[in-house]
Amino acid sequence: MSGKAKILGAVLAAAAAVLFFVLKHGTPVPQKDGPGGAMEDSVRSEIQKQFEGAASILNKDAPKKMDEATTLLRADAGPGLLMTYRYALSGVSGGETELSSLAESSRRSVTERVCQTGDMRDYMEYGASYRYIYEDSDGKELFRFTVDGSSCLRSDAEKKKTEQ
Repeated sequence: MSGKAKILGAVLAAAAAVLFFVLKHGTPVPQKDGPGGAMEDSVRSEIQKQFEGAASILNKDAPKKMDEATTLLRADAGPGLLMTYRYALSGVSGGETELSSLAESSRRSVTERVCQTGDMRDYMEYGASYRYIYEDSDGKELFRFTVDGSSCLRSDAEKKKTEQ
């Protein structure tokens, strides 16, 4: 297996672990009551609490080796409805083109998984977003991306375009 394939597999495994946590510990999101309504504010507050709880639980075991190439360094909740996952990737080498290709492949794969996860997509309807930051083993940032409602719409459109 090539180094790039191992790293991409590691990125996907890490995303899958986080998705499993969200599915296991997430809270169903009630239907909206309209823009800026009291129920919507209550739901946003609940999502923030869920993010804070998830970050706390994930950080108790951090850093946590997800597979041979990926380590979850930490998770951070906030500001607002933002959940950030920071990973270290080992064995990353190659030029800028290979890293760019890896970043794009990772963004597409993780976005598709996040957008297919009911609770995560439901939270995005209230403005939540998920940031993924990947570093090398020396702590240098390699790439980052954020998944939000717009990302899901673009991902859905890309998928439809490919299917046609």
